[in-house]
Amino acid sequence: MNLSLKTKIITTVITLGLILIAVFKFGFSGGPTPIIDNKKQDQSIGPALISSDPKELFEKTPLIISPNQVLKLNFSVPLQNGPETKLVVDPPHDIEITLTDDNKTAVITPKVPYKLGQGYAIFIKPDTKLREDGKTLGKDYDLHFNVINYSGI
Repeated sequence: MNLSLKTKIITTVITLGLILIAVFKFGFSGGPTPIIDNKKQDQSIGPALISSDPKELFEKTPLIISPNQVLKLNFSVPLQNGPETKLVVDPPHDIEITLTDDNKTAVITPKVPYKLGQGYAIFIKPDTKLREDGKTLGKDYDLHFNVINYSGI
């Protein structure tokens, strides 16, 4: 291969690389892609579930937990109280719901261990009451997790 052809190929590859970098960074519109600050956005979106611990629960990615795992659901606004947090576990399971001091995080603790190998769904009802007079969450959520399966040694 002669030197001129190598130079043309290298120049073409570098040019294509720079074009792809520019497209990924600026898109086809030419302007930079906006960065969304979720912390600022949380206050403007109104009442909503904004995150969870473990994060996979909120992100709706596969989640396997231990039978005694405590789950935390973080909301953008304060909730009324634990009993007014309309939350259903399916299949039914005996849980306790408490709120953190700022009333924005619902802590879900199983009263008895979850069944090994069982899949569960948590449904948050739209009539979950907020601290603000008479207001409700207004939207329902469904979250899913599985409990670790253990068959012995």
